[in-house]
Amino acid sequence: MFNTFLHKQVQLFLYFIVLLVITGCTDTKKETINASGSAIKGVITNGIVRVFSTSQNKQLLGETRTNQFGQFTIEVPNKLSDTFILFELSADKDTRMKCDLTIGCINTNGGQVNFGDNIELPSSFKLLGIAENNGISHVEAYISPLSHLIVSTALKNSQILNEESVRNATKWLNNALELSQSPIKTQIQDITEPQNLALMTEEQLKQSILSAAMYPETLSL
Repeated sequence: MFNTFLHKQVQLFLYFIVLLVITGCTDTKKETINASGSAIKGVITNGIVRVFSTSQNKQLLGETRTNQFGQFTIEVPNKLSDTFILFELSADKDTRMKCDLTIGCINTNGGQVNFGDNIELPSSFKLLGIAENNGISHVEAYISPLSHLIVSTALKNSQILNEESVRNATKWLNNALELSQSPIKTQIQDITEPQNLALMTEEQLKQSILSAAMYPETLSL
C-alpha cells in the first residue's frame, strides 16, 4: 500500500514538473515574434534589415542582415498593438545585389555588370516591406520593389499604415500591374537560377520579372 501511495506521489510530481516546463515554454513564445522573410530585387546579400513598429514614434524593434540567398530571420518583441510590422532594407559597403536583368545592369560607377553577377548598391538604397501583426508567434515579410510601392503609397496617401491604407495601396498596384496576389504576401524568387523557374507559380514568376525590370527605378526609390 505504501508503495502504491509513493508511486502516485512520484507521478504527480513528474506531472507538475512537465506542466511547469510547458507553461514556461508557452510564456517564452509569447514574449517575442519570430519574423523571417526575404529581400529580392535580385537577391540582396548582406543587406541591413531593420524592423520598426508602425506607430507614430516608429520604434526600432531589431536589426539583422540577409544571408547569401537574401533571406533573414529575427526575433522582435511581441507586445505591439500595431496592425503591421514595418521592415526596412538598406545597404552599406558590404551589401551586394545579384543582377537579374538579362541585358545586364549598370553599376554606380557606370560600368556593366553581367546577368547573374553581383553589383554594389548606393548607400541611399532602400526598400520597404510589411508583415501583418496577427498575434501569432511567427510572421513573414517579403521585401521587393513591389512591396516598397505598396508601403510607400500607403504612407504617402494616409501617413499611417493601417488596414485601409494598405488595402487601398495594394488594390491600386494590383490593378495597375494586373496582379492576382498581393506582393506583400508573395515571395518572389531568384530568376538568375534556372532551377527556380520550374518551381515558381505563375504569379511568383510574373512578380519576379516585374521586380527585375524595375532595376533603374529601384536605385532611386
